[in-house]
Amino acid sequence: WRLTAGILNQHTDRNISTQVNALTSSAGSYTASLATGFAPRFVVLSDLGYVNGRFKTGPVLHDLAAGSSGYSDVNNPGAPSVLLGSATIANPVVFPLPAAGIPTHSSLFTSSVVHQQGLNVADTVTLDARWSVRLTLSQDWIWTDNYNSGSVRTGGYRTNGVSPLGSVLYKPAARLPDTDLSEIERRR
Repeated sequence: WRLTAGILNQHTDRNISTQVNALTSSAGSYTASLATGFAPRFVVLSDLGYVNGRFKTGPVLHDLAAGSSGYSDVNNPGAPSVLLGSATIANPVVFPLPAAGIPTHSSLFTSSVVHQQGLNVADTVTLDARWSVRLTLSQDWIWTDNYNSGSVRTGGYRTNGVSPLGSVLYKPAARLPDTDLSEIERRR
């Protein structure tokens, strides 16, 4: 039997500021803003856990795999853009930085969290050297939670689904050679 388990917590903060020009007329007028709201924080927590094994029930061989995996993704909106000024393409302007400086991301809040979790079970039942049956079942849940800047939940969405699958497998020869792509590449 083999057990595989893992948890990953990713937390990334970044400050990106860039000038964004928006045309406001067909004559070439534009407004310039310092945009700072490019997803300033990423927080993703993911998990997985699987067990794989082999056992017999009488003459029948079972290759069993069961496990779960999922994630939570937290979204944090950035600071609003700051208007730098207006100009025209014919008379561009190099705008100075805002007098208050580049906006910071000091007022981040969790605006939404997306969750997904799945549970999977698969059993390959070997009946004899040529015939086997594979039965699988997957149950998945996905949900979101939305929040305002006061951390009050304002809404969300929840759903789930089951995916069953059955297969009958036949090997034309009782013993087929084991070949993988790396072996094929070596033979070239």
